[in-house]
Amino acid sequence: MRMAVAGLCALLGACASTPQAPANYVGSWQLTSIGDRPADSPRPASLTLDARGHANGNGGCNSFGGQYEARRDTLTFSHMISTMMACAGPNGEDLMTQERAMLSILNGPVRATVDGDGLALTAIDGRTLHFRRAAQ
Repeated sequence: MRMAVAGLCALLGACASTPQAPANYVGSWQLTSIGDRPADSPRPASLTLDARGHANGNGGCNSFGGQYEARRDTLTFSHMISTMMACAGPNGEDLMTQERAMLSILNGPVRATVDGDGLALTAIDGRTLHFRRAAQ
């Protein structure tokens, strides 16, 4: 019986140790807003998700990277690291506030919704990052 289950898992791929991310999440995304506040930075904030569970990007000032796992409509980010430069945004606004908000949402589970060329990542507390698929 154990051999039959192992054979079935191998055949179906249901017991894979590293789940592949759904294809609609994979790619490069540009931040358009956090909630209803438009993204504001001289260098567009971005997020890239690959099919093997690696995430990286730029918060508008600092680069970041880590891992994510996709399960149904939930992406769980982990082991995130970031450079630590201080930057000021255009018109004297503090770009670091936007970047901290983005990175705090990308720290644990988020509900992911893809709609056409848009990606919304919503944290448990309701804060949402809105992205559009970056031009290739």
